[in-house]
Amino acid sequence: FFLYPSCIMLKVSPEELPTLELAVVTAAHSHENRFRGEGPGGYTRVFNLADFTSKYDDLIVKYSDYDVIVHECETLRRLYDLAVNDSSDDAPRVPQVVHYFQQVSNSMGRIGYIVMERIRVRDVSEDELIRSTANAVRWLHAQKMDFFGNLGGGNAFHTVFQRMQAPE
Repeated sequence: FFLYPSCIMLKVSPEELPTLELAVVTAAHSHENRFRGEGPGGYTRVFNLADFTSKYDDLIVKYSDYDVIVHECETLRRLYDLAVNDSSDDAPRVPQVVHYFQQVSNSMGRIGYIVMERIRVRDVSEDELIRSTANAVRWLHAQKMDFFGNLGGGNAFHTVFQRMQAPE
C-alpha cells in the first residue's frame, strides 16, 4: 500500500467500449509476447495501458484466466464501494473498476480483463508507509462480510483448504 492523491472518477461511454476492449486485448497480446518466458518473478499480467496507447493514460489492465479473475473483479468492486463510502482516514485507496470483459482466443484461451483506474503513488517515509499499511489492514479486518467465498459466486480457493477448495 502507498498513499494516494484524490480519486479520479473514470467513465467510459458504452459507445467507446468496443474501442477500449480492442486496445486492451491488443496490448495484452503485445504484453504476453514481450514478457512470456521471463521466468518466475519476472512476468505479471498487469500493465499500464498508456505503455501501448496514448489514448488511455489513466488505466491499468489486469488479465488472467476467466475462472480466477472474474471473482477478483467482483471483490475489487466491493472493496472500492466500501472504501469510497467510508469517511474515515483509514480506508485504503482501492482502484475503481472501469470495465470488465472476457474474450476467448486461440493463443490465450478464455481470459478476463479488468480495466481499472491508475492510482499514482507518491513517495512517503518508511514510518508513514508502515502506519498507512497497518491502518489499511485494520480497515480490511473491520469490514463485515455476509458470506464466505468468492463475491462472484462459488467456494473460496486457497492452499489452506484440502484440494484447494473450501467446503460447501
